[in-house]
Amino acid sequence: MATWMGRDPELGKIKAQEVSQAAAVAVDDARVLMANLRRPTVREPLTQMLRQVVMAWEARGDHRAEVSVDDVDVASDSHRYELLVALGEALENITRHAGPCRTRVTLRSEGDDAVLTVQDEGRGATDEGVTRAEGLGHFGVRGMHERLASVGGLATWKSTPGVGTNVTFRVHQQGLVER
Repeated sequence: MATWMGRDPELGKIKAQEVSQAAAVAVDDARVLMANLRRPTVREPLTQMLRQVVMAWEARGDHRAEVSVDDVDVASDSHRYELLVALGEALENITRHAGPCRTRVTLRSEGDDAVLTVQDEGRGATDEGVTRAEGLGHFGVRGMHERLASVGGLATWKSTPGVGTNVTFRVHQQGLVER
């Protein structure tokens, strides 16, 4: 940093801002990790908790979501918890990146799986954009994949610039890890 400031003060200021932003993201990520160590038990039905997560998201901003849920639940508290936290991350990504747009959240049963989908018709993104964001300390998409994988589930993310993003989370309803 000192070298940049001596050679190119403007570039030094830009680099200092980047470091500051990365540090802020790291602090936020550490808080999330610490909160996850104190994972609460989620005993309410998945459909009820899903609606609560969406309502809380709507209350924080200008976004609204169409919610369509079938009578689906999962037996495992950890699966339910990871689905709900991943849902929150997907909704937060809409707030941060999609802009004003139509948003749909659906929960359905597909065979033995509970399938949660979050779709938006926002700005969309590219894989390269997500990779750049990770370089700046933003791990939302990767975190959703890792979160679901930790309980034997699957997260898929598909986004097209100018069209929107579709995120799907899939877990076994009976909480089986082996498939």
